[in-house]
Amino acid sequence: MMTIKSALRSRLLGTAATALLASFAGLATTSLPLAPAMARGIPSEGFADLVQQLQPAVVNVSTTTKVEVGRTVQMFEGLPPGHPLEEFFRRQTPPQSRKGGRGTPPADGGSDESQPITREARSLGSGFVIDGSGLVVTNNHVITGEDLETMVDSIKVTFPDGTEYDARLIGRDKPADLALLKIDTKGKPVPFVKFGDSNKARVGDAVLAIGNPFGLGGSVTSGIVSALHRGVQGASPYDYFIQTDASINRGNSGGPMFNTSGEVIGINSAIYSPSGGNVGIGFAIPSTYASSVISQLRNGGKVHRAWLGVGIQPLSDDVAEAQGLQNTRGAIVNKVEPGTPASKAGVKAGDIITTFDGNPIPTYSTLPLLVSQTPIGKTVDLQILRGGKPMSLRITVAELPGGDIEKIGVAPDAEEPKDKKDNKSARQSLGLTLTPLTPELRQRLKLEASIPAVVISEINPSSDAAQKGLQPGDAIIEINGLAVGSVDAAARQVDVARTARKSSVLMRMYRQGVYFFVGVKLQPLK
Repeated sequence: MMTIKSALRSRLLGTAATALLASFAGLATTSLPLAPAMARGIPSEGFADLVQQLQPAVVNVSTTTKVEVGRTVQMFEGLPPGHPLEEFFRRQTPPQSRKGGRGTPPADGGSDESQPITREARSLGSGFVIDGSGLVVTNNHVITGEDLETMVDSIKVTFPDGTEYDARLIGRDKPADLALLKIDTKGKPVPFVKFGDSNKARVGDAVLAIGNPFGLGGSVTSGIVSALHRGVQGASPYDYFIQTDASINRGNSGGPMFNTSGEVIGINSAIYSPSGGNVGIGFAIPSTYASSVISQLRNGGKVHRAWLGVGIQPLSDDVAEAQGLQNTRGAIVNKVEPGTPASKAGVKAGDIITTFDGNPIPTYSTLPLLVSQTPIGKTVDLQILRGGKPMSLRITVAELPGGDIEKIGVAPDAEEPKDKKDNKSARQSLGLTLTPLTPELRQRLKLEASIPAVVISEINPSSDAAQKGLQPGDAIIEINGLAVGSVDAAARQVDVARTARKSSVLMRMYRQGVYFFVGVKLQPLK
């Protein structure tokens, strides 16, 4: 199975490939006018003149940190009890480094612990300068540990001419995988580059990637924009990548993607790879998004994002079919938090958001990015489908209080049903056996007391419900938009759908704090 990895370390982003996170792109040498070049195509004379102007502003970012590689071992361990050298070795071992076992226990009653053995770990990435005073953009994962939270011990920035500076952190943002560093240039201006408008990029445009692959030093590769608005399952909800075939490898993280006008339009962030090397599918964070994050880091060190207060999921084929829709454009709301902008605007679970502030939502991953970039407090139009009918709402976005979009987890096993009499319809039509939601079961599932539901206790592994990932312990809250507070109510809704000659039902589900929709095909009755 393939995985998508960070350019410095493994970072699970989705269902596919072993990949390497490359890097965010920056700015080039001092604000100099660039030589005329073809706006989008490859210059007939090549990229040499362009690279000569841009490369001085692309830097290597190296970090060091101490990692534990083992623990000290007491020399007297392993000696037979009473060995004449045991007491000698014990006297040579500091009390705080003893593991305990033989000998006198510590005075505080605890067990002695060995001391950690540490080594200095080094890693390499890329970055670029965005201001002549020495502001450097790179990836957050370049300057943090495996958890993407813990800062490394030291950061150094090296220019192509070999000039090296110590760098300090101005700010970083984990969801965007961005960090802003500052070097002390002693008042000497350094080359820098500028962000361009990634919204103007088109599939087929020529691009350049400059960075530090495999620690080799400044390297330049070229390619084209292969795709736009590319989401990667399991990544940050704000990832909305530019895809390119320009070679991006380990160590490119934090480096820029330039257009042929010499502007940074992306920051190389990931590659899709079955082997860990480049296979021509790389991803870059769009400059329009990156520049807004960097601007906030520069001005305050913290990123403020707007928020609606809804949980969303993709409008899959099965959900669209259950709603009677002809396409899967939009994002379906699976939860509305009380007291949030969405709640106040009248958004309901089951609504399909098709347009936000005049911007269409071709895929559900578009919405979080558009919302996050909206000025906090702005009132916008929200176009939705409710029950298949278009509606318009006005919503005032607020600041995100913290946290990312929820992920669906695994629910605990449910209790056996107390009465299977009413389960015949659900079992024959959906392949599900249902059980009432008792107070004890509600507490185990951590489901709010005000929400009626029934719980799946058994599932036919050959059913469409099983193929869609439903499992025992999942709670069914609604079927075709109507609440089901009992097994009998659920069975009635299934019967109504079958009488209406529907081929599937839309179910609103709950699993470990997460609400989601799934369309399940009705099985033929035997």
